[in-house]
Amino acid sequence: MKIEIPFDQLVVFSTNLEPRNLVDEAFLRRIRYKINIDHPELSAYREIFQRVCVANGIAFDSEVFDYLIERFYHQKNVKLNSCHCRDLLESIIDNAHYLGIKPELTKKTISDAWGSYFVEM
Repeated sequence: MKIEIPFDQLVVFSTNLEPRNLVDEAFLRRIRYKINIDHPELSAYREIFQRVCVANGIAFDSEVFDYLIERFYHQKNVKLNSCHCRDLLESIIDNAHYLGIKPELTKKTISDAWGSYFVEM
């Protein structure tokens, strides 16, 4: 027995590499819509970070956030990426669960998360 199931399909390619270095011009022409998602401004990054904290039940701490920005992003000249908020906080959560403690945003936990994420031991 055959059953038809109507649905829409959307194929999305994502890369942090220059598309022209990956495929030829003809392939790029066939992808009609291309969206560049750039690095967020600090205010947007802060809002994303706060929202991820709220979504995970972690109290946002402005002092720790400022420490993260100055100590790591500015001193190490790392560009802000929206995914860092989720990834750093998930690292804090995973480590807390492993240790059997409540996840908290502190200078120590954010430093440990950064070191693990960016492989700085």
